[in-house]
Formats: sequence, structure tokens, C-alpha cells
Amino acid sequence: MILRDAWKEMTCKFPDAKLDLEGTLATTFANLPLFFFNMNLAVEPVKTLGEFDQSLALSFSRAEGAPYGWFHAICHELTVEGWEETAAARGLMPIMKLTGMSADQLNEPKRELPSLDFRAVSEARTFEDIATVNGLAYEMPSEMSSCIANDLL
Repeated sequence: MILRDAWKEMTCKFPDAKLDLEGTLATTFANLPLFFFNMNLAVEPVKTLGEFDQSLALSFSRAEGAPYGWFHAICHELTVEGWEETAAARGLMPIMKLTGMSADQLNEPKRELPSLDFRAVSEARTFEDIATVNGLAYEMPSEMSSCIANDLL
């Protein structure tokens, strides 16, 4: 649920955002040219290939009419074996693999957490810099990541 909530916070700031958090699939579309901001995410473990295919069908249904590319995110640790063939049958393929961020329990921190200073961005140049850094982190062309800054201004 943490990933879903993070994407919700990130995408709902954009003027054309579409959110649907009902059921087993979270849809968080910022409706930006950068597909990374247009995501469907299975929010519960998928136990059978049939369930996985139903999740993909719902994903396609919610993305219908979307003006830009989108992706269906899964957590490998929570998805049934053989999902790759089912996804491929619907024309989907893996685009990136991220480290799983789930655990049955968390260890206590080894040291006190540092204090963080969060500040709202208020200048166009700062938005552009954030978009550039984010794009570089994911090895994306700058023209793809620039929409992050342009649509937040």
C-alpha cells in the first residue's frame, strides 16, 4: 500500500489526474507524456494466473482512452509464477525491475533518524532541475522527464 499511496500523492497534484483506488487495482494516472506517472498497480497478492489476467483486463479497461502511455506495476514477490506469459499474451512486457519493498516485519532503526527539511518548490528552475535529476536517475531522455516540471508550474 505504501507504493500506491506514494503514487497517489505524486500524481494527484497534476491538473488532469485520474485516480481510482477501489478494489484490487490502484489506478494513478497523472495523464502526462511520461508513462511512469500513469500507473495501474495490483495492491493485493495474486494467487492464480486467472486472477492475474483479470487484473490485466481491469488495467486495460481503466487505461482506455488515456492520452499517453501507461504501465501495469507488479511486485514479483506477490505475483503468481508464470505471469510473464500471461502479460505477453496481452502485449505487455517487463520494462524495469525494481527491488521489492515488502517485509513481514521491520527491524528497529540502528540509529536515530535525521531530521529532514521539506520545502515546497516555488521556482520554475527548481522544477526543471528536479525533473532533470529524476530523468537521469531512470536513464530517460530529458524530453520525457521535462513534462514533470512543465505540468506542475
